[in-house]
Amino acid sequence: MQEINVVIIDRSEVFAKALKSMLLSNPKMKNIQLFTSLTDGLNSIITDKPHVVLLDVNIKGEKDELPVKIILQSIMVPILMIAENTVFQTAKTVQALSQGAIDFIKLDQKIKQELMSKEKEIFHKVIQASHGKKSRSIKLQNKPSKVITNKVPPKGSYPDKALIAIGSSTGGPRALHMVIQHLPSNFATPILIVQHMPAGFTKSLAERLNKIGNIHVKEAEHGEIIRRGTVYVAPGNYHMKVIETNSKLSIEITQEEERLGHRPSVNILFDSVAKIKNIHKIAVVLTGMGKDGAEGVKTIKESQREAIIIAESKETAIINGMPKSVIETNFVTDVLRIDNIAQALIDYTKK
Repeated sequence: MQEINVVIIDRSEVFAKALKSMLLSNPKMKNIQLFTSLTDGLNSIITDKPHVVLLDVNIKGEKDELPVKIILQSIMVPILMIAENTVFQTAKTVQALSQGAIDFIKLDQKIKQELMSKEKEIFHKVIQASHGKKSRSIKLQNKPSKVITNKVPPKGSYPDKALIAIGSSTGGPRALHMVIQHLPSNFATPILIVQHMPAGFTKSLAERLNKIGNIHVKEAEHGEIIRRGTVYVAPGNYHMKVIETNSKLSIEITQEEERLGHRPSVNILFDSVAKIKNIHKIAVVLTGMGKDGAEGVKTIKESQREAIIIAESKETAIINGMPKSVIETNFVTDVLRIDNIAQALIDYTKK
């Protein structure tokens, strides 16, 4: 059993000590160091090379440099953000995730009682992070890197009508950032995204993706008509479906039961896409733990033989669980590095 070394960097020494005490109650945790400044914490990270860093979202770097960037420019290490559930901290957390932090721990207040109530979730995320790929170790390539696992026939009789559905989880905000920012302003095919995130964080994610990209990104709303050139992000704690009414596609937001422990669920989005007729279907599964998306991929392929299924390659996936489960369905068209997925979407939606 691998013992996990952790560095905690948090402005509150009282909270950091409580977190350290909780972590040390787990036999998998070996050495927990805590710091209240980024400079001291970074020196320890570089010297001791911990398995995971827990980083207060409000820690500041010199000259307002972003802490996640500062750390990852010095050493590759999985970073979990610690954030309270406020609008300001939510936005900063999403920013950190897009820069390479792989996940976050959401707290309403930094108090010992709340830590105890989230003990299981915190242990799970720290252990998961310790097994994750160090995100900044991904070296982007100019050459396309792709594996064809299933050749498919041409799109068929509806080249002008297409819909893209994307599912992602741990490490997803950064992966989505890399896809969206490389789509051109004239990219017309609508995109629906399910990113496993709690309520509140998905709105900040959509706003950030909208700022860094060339196409319009928004958090999805119940009943809105799906428009060309727009990306829709499922709101946290709600499922998102696409439905067809009077020859128009619209979004349905529901709070039905979780599926595989998730709401929003990639499978539920994919299942709804499978029901739409006379449209070219493209499904993409990015980094994440678990198997969400695999059953949905099967449903899409059963509904349309020429549907395109793309899975992120293990070379770049921070957590390879979701892409691996989709590849194992044997329905995948392409296995691609994250830096090649935007171009693939452009190519597959050309008229």
